[in-house]
Amino acid sequence: MAKRTLASTNISIGADLRGLRNGLKVASRSLKRFGASAKRMGSSITRNVSLPFALAGAASVKMSSDLEGSFGKIENLVGVTGKALDNFKKSVREVSRETGQSQQALSEAMFTISSAGLRGAQATEVLERAAKASSIGLGETQEVAQALTGVLQAYSKENLTAAEATDTLTAIVREGNLEASSLAPTLGRIVGIGAQLGISFEELGANIATFTRLGVPAEEAVVGLRGIMTTFLKPTTEARAALRELGFSASELRDKIGKDGLQSTLAFLVKSLEGNDEALASVFGNVRALSNVLGTAGAQGETYAEVLENISNATGIVDEGFKNVSEESGFKFKQTLNELKNTGIELGNALLPMVTKIAEFITKAINSFRNLSTETKTAILTVTGIVAASGPIISGIGFIATAIGALLSPVGLIIAGIAAAGFAVYKFWD
Repeated sequence: MAKRTLASTNISIGADLRGLRNGLKVASRSLKRFGASAKRMGSSITRNVSLPFALAGAASVKMSSDLEGSFGKIENLVGVTGKALDNFKKSVREVSRETGQSQQALSEAMFTISSAGLRGAQATEVLERAAKASSIGLGETQEVAQALTGVLQAYSKENLTAAEATDTLTAIVREGNLEASSLAPTLGRIVGIGAQLGISFEELGANIATFTRLGVPAEEAVVGLRGIMTTFLKPTTEARAALRELGFSASELRDKIGKDGLQSTLAFLVKSLEGNDEALASVFGNVRALSNVLGTAGAQGETYAEVLENISNATGIVDEGFKNVSEESGFKFKQTLNELKNTGIELGNALLPMVTKIAEFITKAINSFRNLSTETKTAILTVTGIVAASGPIISGIGFIATAIGALLSPVGLIIAGIAAAGFAVYKFWD
């Protein structure tokens, strides 16, 4: 059997490698420092600049776009354009800063106001009053604005101001057992008839507030009050007969209402027909109207008069309430947050044209891509895939650079040498 012998060969290389080692150490440290510094810089820029700016930009563009949509409704559906629309936008910004209400909510309220036909300074005053009333808890700005516009339209001949109407509306809610949100949508049913009969808004409010103290919903109180006024405008045959027994005609009764007021007239009727429930029922044949009369001028006669006096003396309560609220920490915090939103909207206004152009470019590119041949589409997608892969490729280059830095260290070279020797033994064993 043939014997195998393993030969041993020792090769000695006499060279001074200290300079090489020192150079490799310096190169290794430099590459490592560069890699670490680049990572820290990239992370810092991404965390502190890129990501916050992207998020803020997206949110700002969204708020700006929504606000433009609201003003677009005013322009397209109401017909307010040009300088008048610019004045509306300016008013919304100013009221937003003062009251802490968002521009989006105020623009929607302005749509309600302008839809009712109010323009210029009057529209701005209604918006401001509605926002202040909302700030002190009267309800949503748009709901309050809706109620105020209806009242002002009905009592336009009496020169009722937005400030007076807001104070009265606030006093009604304060004196009664109701929410403004339940009252605002129903006021339109009665203010027109009330103004025609010469009944002041304070009188209407006092009747509603007094009746709701019995636990009656605001809508039912409004329906009952409307029944009363309808009786005065167009009395039934039975009502006319009952009034003749009192020595009154429907016309004279309406004159009394215009002169003495609704509360005084109802109190007079209740007292004149005291003990004669059938006659009272004949005058107010409507069940809900009769319930209102009995629940206000009847069971709460003195309270009714007090409520009316309180509402009539409510001038300035919204301004006073807003002044108190504006000094609270919660309001100041809300106002600060709202200012941040307003700043974001300004940023969005600046970015929106750019975003629009980018969107238009993308749309054109997509349409152009659709019209290309199949071969061209395939080529474009191939190039796009290569570009998309560039990110991972660059990351891989960074990893390789870091690895080379590690290999250039003495320990790295020793490990590499051992690995190379092992591979050579395996490859050339024979």
